[in-house]
Amino acid sequence: MTSFSLGIWMLKTSNTTFYYALIGFLTIFPQILFSPFIGSIIDRFDKKKIIITGQIFAALGSFIMILLYHLNLLKIEYILMITFMSSVANGFVSKAFYVSTASLVKKGDIGRAKGIESTAYALTTITVPIVAPLIYTIIDLSGVFLIDVFSFLISIAGLLYLNFNIKQVDKEQVSYKKDVQVVSQFLKSGKGLQQLIIFYAWISLVLGGLGILTTPMILGFSNETGLGIAMTFAGVGGALGGIIMSIYKNVKLPIKNVILLLHLLGFILLLFIIIPINIISVGILLFSFAFITAIMMINDHIFWQRIVPYEIQGRVFGYKDLVIKIWTPISYLIMSVVIDNLAKLIVKNIPVNRNYYPGSDRTFVILVIFSFIGFLILLVSYVIKWSKIFAGLDILFSQKRNQE
Repeated sequence: MTSFSLGIWMLKTSNTTFYYALIGFLTIFPQILFSPFIGSIIDRFDKKKIIITGQIFAALGSFIMILLYHLNLLKIEYILMITFMSSVANGFVSKAFYVSTASLVKKGDIGRAKGIESTAYALTTITVPIVAPLIYTIIDLSGVFLIDVFSFLISIAGLLYLNFNIKQVDKEQVSYKKDVQVVSQFLKSGKGLQQLIIFYAWISLVLGGLGILTTPMILGFSNETGLGIAMTFAGVGGALGGIIMSIYKNVKLPIKNVILLLHLLGFILLLFIIIPINIISVGILLFSFAFITAIMMINDHIFWQRIVPYEIQGRVFGYKDLVIKIWTPISYLIMSVVIDNLAKLIVKNIPVNRNYYPGSDRTFVILVIFSFIGFLILLVSYVIKWSKIFAGLDILFSQKRNQE
């Protein structure tokens, strides 16, 4: 909720999307940059304590922003520093939760567990766009920060109360050179794993910036209420995808599923420039996008958590995230530069029917970018579909499944 409200505040107090994108960049870039270190620590220490410590640091960041806001000292540089700190803390929390799944549930139930987790996350996506604008309007930004602090405290109290045991790993000395060797050896042991990571890195680059463009695109032709409605559609789509995967447990070809779902994502993105734009149509497209993305990501989680040995999951996922997800925040900055500098050029050379494409020039440019990326994804995923290397990954998955 804090990120959502800060985004609205930044767009209102600035005439550029750059600072808005920069906050999004620092929300995820630090935890990705340090993901190998985070994964190495998680493999060696008590995951429950790591989660609690991470939550404490994240809550501290929100509390500091409350003080700065009330003292009228909340400036962009302070926001960026606190966002950086919170990102690292959230990196420890999310990665520890992710790896703990393999220890807390049977491997055959990982898909269902990830479906429930995805549904819970999507429910926050549903409520935040509705609640955050109301709180932001009624009690201002400090109220949002305060609620954020209370949510962290409730989470910490719950973790302290719950007595769950997570399989321990020997506290061997941290050696990044050895970690790189372990991860490299594992990736080379399965044909196609390295190619899959490269493909995912490309997807992260082309799709990553879309998340940061959705808010300015909608605010270009609507208001905070419309934004909340559209994002609620997305949350419902993500929740429904998670619910379906929590019920369906017989995933046999996860990589094939991912590629087929990418086809659908590409088609949905193409529709942004084709259909008339209003809150309902955008909401339906976001619903479809989130629904497909949730199912696609859970299929990917099932694949990796089944083929990677538990004792090295933190390190493998840490380096994998570094290679793949590092392109998402980079895409944030690239997209913001494109929007700020090429909007007039694109609008000048592409005739615009304002009745069909309402809103600002920025909105129209974002629609063009969405559709262009959709075309690229359709093209590349169609070629990948016929790759024998990627088909072999599903065979590897089946072999691991039969060995259990």
